[in-house]
Amino acid sequence: MMLNSLGKKFVSLFGLFLLLTMAFSLFAVPLVSAADVTVFAYLNVQPDPIGVGQRVGVVAFVDKMPSGVAITNSIRFHNYSILVVDPDGMESRLLWDPEGDVDFIVWDTTSSQYTFFTPTKVGTYNLTFFFPEQIVGSGNNRYLAANRSKTLTVQEEPIPAEPSSYPLPTEYWTRPIEAQNTYWYSVSSNWYNSVRDRNYGGNLNVRVQPDGVAPGSAHVMWSMPINPDISELAGSSFAKKSPLFATQIIMNGKLYYRVPSGEDPEGLGWKIVDLRTGDEVFYYTG
Repeated sequence: MMLNSLGKKFVSLFGLFLLLTMAFSLFAVPLVSAADVTVFAYLNVQPDPIGVGQRVGVVAFVDKMPSGVAITNSIRFHNYSILVVDPDGMESRLLWDPEGDVDFIVWDTTSSQYTFFTPTKVGTYNLTFFFPEQIVGSGNNRYLAANRSKTLTVQEEPIPAEPSSYPLPTEYWTRPIEAQNTYWYSVSSNWYNSVRDRNYGGNLNVRVQPDGVAPGSAHVMWSMPINPDISELAGSSFAKKSPLFATQIIMNGKLYYRVPSGEDPEGLGWKIVDLRTGDEVFYYTG
């Protein structure tokens, strides 16, 4: 009976031990802890060189984004600061001033912040971007401090103002068009459809495409014969409702146009020709 009693006590103690062990294991599971994150800072100062009294663009950014950052929330880095030292050693600050009490929020979700300043002295300016250590984001990570410096050469003679667009072409040109040629929209319209303005500005059947230009005089570059059978369609309802170039497309220097049924005995089709030479590129029937 004594052994049996000791056995029962042993089982009870063992069971209690298991319960305590399980309870401890539940509370002892390590939680995901915040981490120290190394940050690299970058600074871009342009144009360089620049003339006295001309505005300079400054972009400060880092290679990290706060954990959980999104356009729809307020998780952001704070308090970027740019120290500017002029040629005489005088200091000034751009963005946030560490000695102030204003919390500067970098709202750009890509961790980028831009600003401008206007140098007033000839010589070399030194700019240093400071990223302060901060704990931010859904994981409470600690983003370590970083900095990056740049110099700016300021000269007496002003640099030319940047063009709003480069000149329009004066000779034959091809695509693609360089993205900085913003004014070229006036000569390079992309209208992938029929003559657009059948009823434009309250005028009926104007039938022009006002978003581009054409030669101001007769300018026949090539011609292409059409099957004589097309003459049978003259005056027909087909010719009135679907003229030859009512649904043409010009794309990438190629003319796509519908083939009248008089030319294609098997039914309507499409031809693709080189717009400049008239050479047939492809003929699709059906």
